[in-house]
Amino acid sequence: MAKKKESLLKSRDVAHILDCSPDDVIDLARKGKLRAVKQGRFWRFRESDVASYQKRVGAAGLPKIAIGRGRPRKGDD
Repeated sequence: MAKKKESLLKSRDVAHILDCSPDDVIDLARKGKLRAVKQGRFWRFRESDVASYQKRVGAAGLPKIAIGRGRPRKGDD
């Protein structure tokens, strides 16, 4: 039987789901914390990989400090 083809998401779509910037999503992919596929110069993410990442990080979500940036996200003190 053929596997069901899963659609791939762009980094900005994943950023919307995770409530962070597309740059933070790409940093997660580069560090191996979020599974991704590189298509040419673009990163693509499977919905199931994004869902499993959300389960792993739980309700805590992303840290208040933007990943790799060292600056607080907007609205955080």
